[in-house]
Amino acid sequence: MQCQQITELMSLELDELLEDAERHRLYSHLAECPECQRTWAAMRQLSRVLTVAPMAMPSPDFTDRVMQRIAQRRARRQLVAGYLVLAAGLLLLSALPLASWLRALIASYEPGTIPGVWGNVVAFLAYVGDVLGSLVNAAELVVEAVLTTLPYGALLLVALLMGGLTIIWIQAVMGVRRRDAEERR
Repeated sequence: MQCQQITELMSLELDELLEDAERHRLYSHLAECPECQRTWAAMRQLSRVLTVAPMAMPSPDFTDRVMQRIAQRRARRQLVAGYLVLAAGLLLLSALPLASWLRALIASYEPGTIPGVWGNVVAFLAYVGDVLGSLVNAAELVVEAVLTTLPYGALLLVALLMGGLTIIWIQAVMGVRRRDAEERR
């Protein structure tokens, strides 16, 4: 147990943090213990090597390169997110005519006329078309109800509000892009 305490004193002595009484205790023990003498010699040798060896420093432009990579990754993520939103919007827009086409398919489809898996696929597509057709009909009814019940002043106010929100959204997106471009510089 005493050798473990002495090893702690060795570390403190190398850091020049020992008081005189502890230093005396350390050197008294070292005079009598060959194992601790070997440990002390190894610790002093290692300390000399570490103080003489030059410190490895990153290149001067290291921080700039790391920050540039972070900005590039952030911009790439935002671009991918933008494309995903665009793709989702296009998919939703393309679903409207697809619903009409599927509705026509439903009208011409008679269960049991197409055998096997393809019959099930057509039945599923017919079901999807029916659901999409119902959604399109519901959207048409909502738009018609809003247009016929609200006065033109309220419709103009809603249109201005939607336009204003769109402008705010575009400015927010452009502000993020400007900030990212400034961070890359």
